[in-house]
Amino acid sequence: MANLKKLKDSIEFRGIEFEFNYNYTAGRSATWEDPEEYEEWEIYNITINGVDAEYLIEDMREEFDRAVITYFENKN
Repeated sequence: MANLKKLKDSIEFRGIEFEFNYNYTAGRSATWEDPEEYEEWEIYNITINGVDAEYLIEDMREEFDRAVITYFENKN
């Protein structure tokens, strides 16, 4: 069964504190042929002090998402 979390957090990225919302889903494949575990991240509503900041990281979005995921991996 999948575990879904819809939360808000913040991270310092390139010296700036960004807030964001995220959905995290973890689970296992439902097929016998491919019983792998998986995780899925959705990171959205990226802001600085409540002001939309997604345009600031538009060209660095993959790097930002990786930094967020790494932050959570190291947190646990």
